[in-house]
Amino acid sequence: MPLRLVDLGIRSGRADTTELNRLRLDCSPTRAANEYAALSHRWGDAPPEERFRLTNENLSAWQGFLDLTTLPSTFQDAVLVARGLGIRYLWIDTLCIKQDDSADLEAQLQKMEEIFACAYVTISATCATSDTDGFLNRRDSQRSYHTLHIPDGTGKLQTVYLCDSIDDFKQDVEESELSERGWIFQERVLSRRIIHFTSKQTYWECGSGVRCETLTKLHK
Repeated sequence: MPLRLVDLGIRSGRADTTELNRLRLDCSPTRAANEYAALSHRWGDAPPEERFRLTNENLSAWQGFLDLTTLPSTFQDAVLVARGLGIRYLWIDTLCIKQDDSADLEAQLQKMEEIFACAYVTISATCATSDTDGFLNRRDSQRSYHTLHIPDGTGKLQTVYLCDSIDDFKQDVEESELSERGWIFQERVLSRRIIHFTSKQTYWECGSGVRCETLTKLHK
């Protein structure tokens, strides 16, 4: 388990609805939980002092209470996805590594392989160019379709929709701006399974291949 994780308040596979905005930075290395999600994302161009980040100054406060509504949009979306999957803990580099502590940075960066290799799932904010963008509900356009009315065995007309193909994992993921970063390539290689949130659709990637939101299976 990583040294620090964000506790999302999940109990028995469901979020505590009475405290949906209350998060906590868990710094206990001996917790019993063994599943966490990791976020793969771009920081953006904001200078370090303007980023939402863990420091020596706010460490104690975040261990007691971390307000979800104050997090950048990309982080808020990652919380929603992890909670939706019933995962209690979430690892985000700028929230779980002290950004103003060179010793902590060096120690934790040496553990990147373990952190992403041991995560239950990696959430990839593929379509977000910064922490403030968010990655949910960022679709380029509505998918076009054609309607056909076909009789079934009883002669009753059934409606069938023929949709344009939007499955392009190479363009949407492998050639995305996010994948141009060297550390992102490392995170993808090390992860056991990844959910890629792109501007066209969501892709699920694991060792056996890629599944598309359109129910298509792609082979690597």
